Amino acid sequence: RPVAMQLYGADLDILKQAAQWAEQHGAAIIDINMGCPVDKVTKKNGGSKLLCDPGGAVAIAKAVVDAVRIPVTCKIRLGWDDDSIIADTLPTMLCDIGAQMITVHGRTTAMKFRPSVRLDGIAMTVEGVKKHHPDIPVIGNGDIKTPEDAAAMIAATGCDGVMVARGAMGQPWLFRDIAYHLKTGQTAPPLPRVERAQLVLDHFEHLLKYRGERIAINTIRFRTAKYSAHLQPWP
Repeated sequence: RPVAMQLYGADLDILKQAAQWAEQHGAAIIDINMGCPVDKVTKKNGGSKLLCDPGGAVAIAKAVVDAVRIPVTCKIRLGWDDDSIIADTLPTMLCDIGAQMITVHGRTTAMKFRPSVRLDGIAMTVEGVKKHHPDIPVIGNGDIKTPEDAAAMIAATGCDGVMVARGAMGQPWLFRDIAYHLKTGQTAPPLPRVERAQLVLDHFEHLLKYRGERIAINTIRFRTAKYSAHLQPWP
């Protein structure tokens, strides 16, 4: 704890019910996914497809805000493509109806995950939100693979913090290293190799416990490829 639960979709009633279920089962925060670019999500009008209908996105967020007592946050992208940038408009609208934090991935949906994240787009989002809601945090996301990446994003955009996603696959201790670097300006002492290996074993044991043997084995095969580069002896 605290645990946030992220929801996606476009059906108001289902999202309200899902948010209430999550609250009843211990979620401390409800996050609405308005940023996922994956086809299987956007084809159902969820994820970043909501950016194509800002009014509908706001209506969904308001329905969820009104349905629960816990904070509701929203994760967005800069827009669907370069012709439909919403980074300087929709985030403020979401805060107007009660969203308590905005996380922005610095790419459009059309960009998927490359080329590099647009720090100027994140900065635009920060500026727009802070102009009207100075106390609401804006979190930057995209291409955070090292502690230095996190510090650079904060310095360049003025965001209140960073969200780490794909960069943590294979090195879940990245959060530890970022926190240390942001606090001290120094590089964190390397996590001992035996502790890194133990994290992989713990991951597998949790998969077995919560997902079952078949999914656990298939998942750890994929994850091991990510872990491998970070399990080698330090130079």
